[in-house]
Amino acid sequence: PQFIPSFWQWGYWLFPLHYVLEGLFTSQFQGDNTTIVASYGSPFFDAVCPEIEPGDPIPNNFNCTGTAEEWIYVSFGGWWVPENIPYDVLYLCGAIVVARVMVLFGLMKKNYLSA
Repeated sequence: PQFIPSFWQWGYWLFPLHYVLEGLFTSQFQGDNTTIVASYGSPFFDAVCPEIEPGDPIPNNFNCTGTAEEWIYVSFGGWWVPENIPYDVLYLCGAIVVARVMVLFGLMKKNYLSA
């Protein structure tokens, strides 16, 4: 989300897929201590191995690892956190209600008997 151009931010916050993925990823990886090896130059590498400056050579046998939970936090700029799950569910329920009301309104206005 932090790399989305400002013009497209409205789509990120409006479309329900964002809330589905946020809820799934944060609930799935909350407390997950699975080891992930950070790739040199990635934002995850910079977050879990701050002692290596960009452009510095990597020492032999240097192992830079983090957890799956840290990877989710870093990859989504700290915006996807488990505290947002209730808001995700609330937004999705609201989106369902709005969609149903729009369909109901459309069906009420449609007259199948006239041309």
